Amino acid sequence: MHGRTPAGLLPLLLLISAIQFAQTSQRGDPAFRLGIPEGPWSPGDIVQVTASSRHPIQQIQASFANQKISFFPDSRRQQWNALVGIDMQTKPGRHIIRGTVGYQDHTSATFEESLEILPKEFPEERVEVDEEYVTPSAENVKRAEAETRRLEALWKTSSPAKLWQGSFIQPAKGKVTSPLGARRLLNDKPASPHSGVDLDASAGTPVKTANAGQVVVADELFFSGNTVVIDHGLGLYTIYAHGSKLLVKEGQSVKKGQVIVRVGSTGRTTGAHLHWGCRLHGARVNALALPRLRLAGSQRRL
Repeated sequence: MHGRTPAGLLPLLLLISAIQFAQTSQRGDPAFRLGIPEGPWSPGDIVQVTASSRHPIQQIQASFANQKISFFPDSRRQQWNALVGIDMQTKPGRHIIRGTVGYQDHTSATFEESLEILPKEFPEERVEVDEEYVTPSAENVKRAEAETRRLEALWKTSSPAKLWQGSFIQPAKGKVTSPLGARRLLNDKPASPHSGVDLDASAGTPVKTANAGQVVVADELFFSGNTVVIDHGLGLYTIYAHGSKLLVKEGQSVKKGQVIVRVGSTGRTTGAHLHWGCRLHGARVNALALPRLRLAGSQRRL
């Protein structure tokens, strides 16, 4: 036959070749490494993870607890980094980070790594507020629901570029008067758990943005009063609520440390303070974890 393939065997050989290529391009890659810092990890935490491989990486797609994980490369594209948010109501136990890494040679591989979440007990708080914020009028219920839908839609979006630069800062000095996840009784009635941290600060205190980004909300909302939301890119948002005066407008770009609002007591409050929140691909996480991240220099390893 002088090296020729019989016509009847050609389709079979092509099928075998295609199956072998698919197995090579989709299987786990021993050269790929996903680095997860040693815990312990609890609801509300932010986990910094790194990914690397001997093969040049083109992109990484991953998820955790039904939430997207956004990876971004260093300047040489040799190491990829991501922030993983553990929502404050995540159930304890073993959770899986799953993903696919795509290489520059058009092959790909899947990966899985486990993340153990420990239980966390949140404190109970009893708060006395104006009754209108506990049992609002029909008009204010409609308003609050519309504002909630607006914010929930925002948390589901993710700007494709990383807008923050280097480490994060705390927006205002002050002790924590109410932590993330606190189980609240408002006028002795059960309410939603606290979605941010409250920092004690005097009325009029300047509030600085924790890092660079774009203003996506600068508005007076029913429950949170004068509120600013900054989009830092890649699904990361910070929230600054109950301000006395808004100093930025929606669509405006801001730099780290820029004053964006002044402390006040607008909305559902018991007095002047800053409510500082953080959303990471929708996960409600502890904003106080942001300044503790090892992000000194935008291209350094996380």
